[in-house]
Amino acid sequence: MDASTPPNGWTDPPQLFIVRRQGLRIPAGGLTISIDETGQLSASLSRIEVSLDTSVMWLRIALDQLDQARRAHASGVDAARSGDDRVLGESLESECAAGMLAISASAFALDAFYAALKDRSPRVARIPLRSGDRRSTRYKIVGEAFRREFKVSGAGLVNLMSALSQVFQFRDYAVHPRADFALPVLKAEVNRITEWRFVSFGAPSAQAAVRAALAILVQLVRVPRNPNAEVRGYLDGLATSLDELARRWRAGYGRLTDTE
Repeated sequence: MDASTPPNGWTDPPQLFIVRRQGLRIPAGGLTISIDETGQLSASLSRIEVSLDTSVMWLRIALDQLDQARRAHASGVDAARSGDDRVLGESLESECAAGMLAISASAFALDAFYAALKDRSPRVARIPLRSGDRRSTRYKIVGEAFRREFKVSGAGLVNLMSALSQVFQFRDYAVHPRADFALPVLKAEVNRITEWRFVSFGAPSAQAAVRAALAILVQLVRVPRNPNAEVRGYLDGLATSLDELARRWRAGYGRLTDTE
């Protein structure tokens, strides 16, 4: 290789590449426009900034993994009925792994949405992360952000906090697993008594978590509470992506919310 050739093998200078719905802005001082003594206009771009909202990416991952969990679940049921223990064992492991990923990705999507709001909304940024000497529970921080930034109250707020609590609780089970022994539990679909994670991270639990996370975001983006311009722009762009995911959900799993 010639000494002048870049290590990556490319000879052309790199170009900025933007994917769909990625954010791009020119910060203050990044663009200079001048006019010379002849009246010729010139511009110089010295700095640009890009961003990528990962909440939608995590929801796509959650849906992909839920699809995989459902396929493994069906395979396991068939194997249990035919008495094929080898396939049953493989299916249980595959369903559990995909279920853990789907549940965790659902919680990550909610957390990413909170982070995006925190960067854009002072009233979300002011939410304390600690209560006294203890760090506040994550789902409560996220829930408080949603309460401040969106028109949700009464029974709606109670239901929101309950859903957040369950999603983040199962996320914690996956991310901070217990390694001690515990009594086995019944996985009724295959008529087997087995390790509790094969039940708790099964396709039904994953489906409930993904549905909750997607439904929360789809509904919240439409009821902002006096948003500033930056929050409004973010929500408007996010709504289109969420609508696509909602259509995918309804096509594969039916109603997204109980009121549909």
